[in-house]
Amino acid sequence: MRSGEWTGIIHTGLIQRGGETTGLGLETESGMLELQPVSDDIDTAIRSLRGREAIVAGDLGTAWGPERGDYEVIRVESIRAV
Repeated sequence: MRSGEWTGIIHTGLIQRGGETTGLGLETESGMLELQPVSDDIDTAIRSLRGREAIVAGDLGTAWGPERGDYEVIRVESIRAV
């Protein structure tokens, strides 16, 4: 895992094959990163910023699913609007 901050547009309601998603994503210049909130408060904060640019802080890691294979996930510890 790698700790850091990432900036992009917040997306909610995302759907993936096999249900392998939290439904939350951050669209960055390099692609879409899945967001995994560490608490209900962070989940609410992410959803409140839908469609807006935000800075997400946490740990970036790789998850695996039988339908998607490897994909990048940020374990979100904090979020703020740009």
